[in-house]
Amino acid sequence: MSTDASPGVVEPAHQEVEVAMSASAEFWAYDNWHRDRARVHRAGCPFCNHGRGVQGGASGDNDQWLGPFSSAEDALARVSKPR
Repeated sequence: MSTDASPGVVEPAHQEVEVAMSASAEFWAYDNWHRDRARVHRAGCPFCNHGRGVQGGASGDNDQWLGPFSSAEDALARVSKPR
């Protein structure tokens, strides 16, 4: 796992994982296996919207919201497992 990209970004070999910032202490993970990408968001982030996203939820066909988690590390551990 590499953390050389930029602050707040962790990139496992099989996917990109980014931590989005906001003021909440609860975390959600957005996993998009079609794009082989996952992002960890704070619950209050407008892109997360407490796991509802900007479209009111994930389609389920190629993505999903996971959570809530009490820490970004817990959310990251959930989405960074190889498929």
